[in-house]
Amino acid sequence: QQTLQETLHVTTSQMTISRRLTKAGLWSNRTLKFPKLTAAHRAARFQWAHHHRHWSAQQHWRHVVFTDESRFCVQWNDGRVRVRRKKNSRYAQQDAVQWVTRRGGSGGSVMIWAAASWNHLSAVEVIDGTLNGQGYAEILRNLAVPFGLASVGPGFLLQDDNATPHRCAAVMQLHEQQQQYVHMEWPANSPDMNPIEHL
Repeated sequence: QQTLQETLHVTTSQMTISRRLTKAGLWSNRTLKFPKLTAAHRAARFQWAHHHRHWSAQQHWRHVVFTDESRFCVQWNDGRVRVRRKKNSRYAQQDAVQWVTRRGGSGGSVMIWAAASWNHLSAVEVIDGTLNGQGYAEILRNLAVPFGLASVGPGFLLQDDNATPHRCAAVMQLHEQQQQYVHMEWPANSPDMNPIEHL
């Protein structure tokens, strides 16, 4: 609208512009967001995907318990950006936006933990304060393992990401010592590959 006014001295409404763009096949959509990845990240993600390419729902994914923490802002600010693009062009790089995971945050937020398996959802647990390795070990013992045993059974696959509390020495030792589940390897910086992010 501003460009038309400045270059052609034509005044037109936003609705008219929207209709013309839609008629040209340029629909209004949210931008695709993807993690900022290094060459090492890409290689690890490819290797992980290659290793799991033949996994089936019945034999493999049904036995995975996906877990994660999420921080929710009390004050609403979604930061969404919209673009005009043709259908089936979501993954065109010029329209995508890289984002970097930010740790911590200012006031006005709440952090929760939850888990999901093939047929079950865990209760939502509110995390008090900042999550550290000791706190995550308690979550594993008191929440994740009981949920996995109840929803999948002994020998379930426990998935978590590579957040610092998840990879501290005490937590890794806990994974090695227990016999009720198998800790699943996960490529770094890959929240877009984790179905619990949508949940």
